[in-house]
Amino acid sequence: MLGNAHEQLEVLLQSLPPVGIGRNHTTSSAIHGVDFVGALPWPNFEGDVVAVFTSPTVTWSSQTLDVIMSGLGSVDSVSQEQ
Repeated sequence: MLGNAHEQLEVLLQSLPPVGIGRNHTTSSAIHGVDFVGALPWPNFEGDVVAVFTSPTVTWSSQTLDVIMSGLGSVDSVSQEQ
């Protein structure tokens, strides 16, 4: 651990090292606008979603989920992207 607050601040202000990019990575952004214009067969969808997310009886897990593909076809897997 770094000794004092000044040393800790210096570390925080340093640039991050370059991210290693493997051979399987995207070359363009997949982010694009999507608008749903249909009718939901759920009369109070938004209200029900808000109720679940704000409910004091719902316990959310803090566990991080991850998956690693292995075996035939895993070389070109999305799990290999950076």
